[in-house]
Amino acid sequence: MTRDKSQTDLLSNVSVFVQVGQCDSFTAAARRLDITASGVSRSVARLEDRLGVQLVSRTTRSISLTAEGEIYFQRCKQILNELAEVEDEINHSQTEPSGRLRVRLPKSFGRAVVFPVLSEFTDRYPKVNLDIRLMSGISDMVEQGVDVAMQLGKPHDARLVARKVCDISYVLCASPDYLRQHGTPETLSDLARHRCLAYIQPHSETPREWTLTENGQPASFKVPGAVNIDDLHALLDAAAGGVGIAYLMDFMIRRSVAARRLRVIMPSFRHQGPTAYIVYPPSRFRASRVRAFVDFICGLVPNEETTSEIIAGQSQ
Repeated sequence: MTRDKSQTDLLSNVSVFVQVGQCDSFTAAARRLDITASGVSRSVARLEDRLGVQLVSRTTRSISLTAEGEIYFQRCKQILNELAEVEDEINHSQTEPSGRLRVRLPKSFGRAVVFPVLSEFTDRYPKVNLDIRLMSGISDMVEQGVDVAMQLGKPHDARLVARKVCDISYVLCASPDYLRQHGTPETLSDLARHRCLAYIQPHSETPREWTLTENGQPASFKVPGAVNIDDLHALLDAAAGGVGIAYLMDFMIRRSVAARRLRVIMPSFRHQGPTAYIVYPPSRFRASRVRAFVDFICGLVPNEETTSEIIAGQSQ
């Protein structure tokens, strides 16, 4: 048997095995592949002989993957998915981006920045099917088959490409109505006498302390917590509605400041936070739909935009 024929047979046997792993049945896999159940069984047996391990436990009534079989199944499924993506990219290289795009975004960034203008992307690329999940983190996007994710802080996974989206600052803000009624604080002792809105961290049920920068040094401010809320966007709405003073990431308040619903206060106390990155496995970037979405996200918040510019905009 030539090497080329051996490699072709290996790919065929792997494809059959992945179907078995997905169906948990030789018969169901055979129906999907339009071959006989005995043919499926022979393909799996050839893989087992090649690897020298048992991949499938067989009984008279059912089959199941062994521990080695589960590892082999997961890796082979990922490889076949990547082959399909490469083939799709080649087939559509001369056409517009298309196909399924699996995206993971932090809830705050997705709701405040992406969703208000997402129609710009969907109108431009109508053949891309977006599968978006809002979540604070993702343990292994390669293993989970995610195409693009955004995270706060540089990723430590060397398998991923990270592209900077923007720097983030934490700022204090309140509605014009609240400030007219209660005055504008200028010092931390002033702030302590105001109605402050605390963010309750869902995983710990404790309020997040405010880190403010005073004279160039970070200083923790224990929030009086006149109102405690466990959702950042509800907290944003409460601040814009005049309930009190909030401590939020600057990208969350851009639209509210522009609409004169919020004002940044005590700007000299703003605190530099993490940098936001868009990350993706290098192999995914071959797909035009991934490149298009990465460029779209990076264009939403220009790197040069700072809290100072937001503050300057509120006085215009």
